Amino acid sequence: DDDTGSAPDPRLDDPRAGPPGAPPVRVGQSAPVTGPARPGTTSGDLVVHLPDPQGVTRVAVTCPSGFSGHSAFGAAPHVIADVPAEACTLHFRGASPYRFAGVGGGMALECTFAAGLAACR
Repeated sequence: DDDTGSAPDPRLDDPRAGPPGAPPVRVGQSAPVTGPARPGTTSGDLVVHLPDPQGVTRVAVTCPSGFSGHSAFGAAPHVIADVPAEACTLHFRGASPYRFAGVGGGMALECTFAAGLAACR
């Protein structure tokens, strides 16, 4: 019991929970995170090549820090500037809702799509 008279946040006992007030963590909804971009990089361009775009017209990125950005419609390659070097998620917009986690600023990737999954390297 604290001196404010309010009940304690029950998420404080859950190791998967974020800080109080953060949205709940949903386990198993994203691809495994492979880590941030090159060591020592604070931010940089994220370049995404799509050899067979399969209807993807724009690429967006969201990061844990709150950063979000997107490429220009129909760009080739898709370039998103000033992306932080942290474990961010790519969202492919257009014909399919593909996602790929574990990208960051300073990376150049080639992404392909098969069986409803995005693979980037």
